[in-house]
Amino acid sequence: NLVNTFPVMLDLNEIRENIDTNIRNEISIEEKINQAITYHLQGNITEATKLYKFIISKGYNDPRVFSNYGVILKSLGQLKEAELLIRKAIKYKTDFADAYYNLGNILHELGKLEEAELSIRKVIELKSNYTEAYANLAKILQDLGKLKEAELSIRKVIELKPNLSIAHYHLGMILINLGNPQEAEVSLSKAIELEPNLTSAIEELARRFYLDRKYDLAIKYLRRDNSDNCQSLYLGCLLCLDKKREFEQKYKELSSRKICNADMSGIIEHSNIIYENNFDSDFCNDAIQ
Repeated sequence: NLVNTFPVMLDLNEIRENIDTNIRNEISIEEKINQAITYHLQGNITEATKLYKFIISKGYNDPRVFSNYGVILKSLGQLKEAELLIRKAIKYKTDFADAYYNLGNILHELGKLEEAELSIRKVIELKSNYTEAYANLAKILQDLGKLKEAELSIRKVIELKPNLSIAHYHLGMILINLGNPQEAEVSLSKAIELEPNLTSAIEELARRFYLDRKYDLAIKYLRRDNSDNCQSLYLGCLLCLDKKREFEQKYKELSSRKICNADMSGIIEHSNIIYENNFDSDFCNDAIQ
């Protein structure tokens, strides 16, 4: 015998009510995600974290939430937990370039260099003009000892952003490690041209000139920077040029600032031999001992 079955019709008002409730819930979660991101961008990490955790606890698998919360955990030093969250973001959005970028940075900090390289290369595959990815890839490749590849990567950064001073500086440092000091000087000079107060570039370029016995050239750059290391090197250049009066003036200035580093100590020792004088800094001697 055939049994006829008839559908039980839901009350139309009930259907509407259920639909409205579901829509309100979805809107509510999307609003919470947007509010969390707003808090995050404003630097209100506490409130952003609360909302990210709440959204995840409700079972919503939003890649933005996983990625952003992972970034917060990374900033707090919780690298393992951050890695897991970023991987979840990628699971739910496989073409999420920013998530691959964040994952690469986390893996780099965890010392997983080969995995970090692969992650950053995936970023570049997804977004070929991602300048920060090329810059971070260069750092990873340096740590892996792949200096020629690192050079190519940092040159790509310069191609994309030719006026980025720090990129020219890093290219200079890579070229030094590759044994190309002349090219390195060009890159370091360009970095200083773009950012005249870039201490790291000034110090490195001045050291290159110092090692090449181009003391006047070194001083030309060292005059621009008042950092302890640059000024100690300045003192060394004056000693090598045998400019005793200027040396004495610079020595008094640096002694009054209580500058103490390896350069300063060695320079003082040599000056006492050369000038048969007693340039001394008790504070420096005590610190080195």
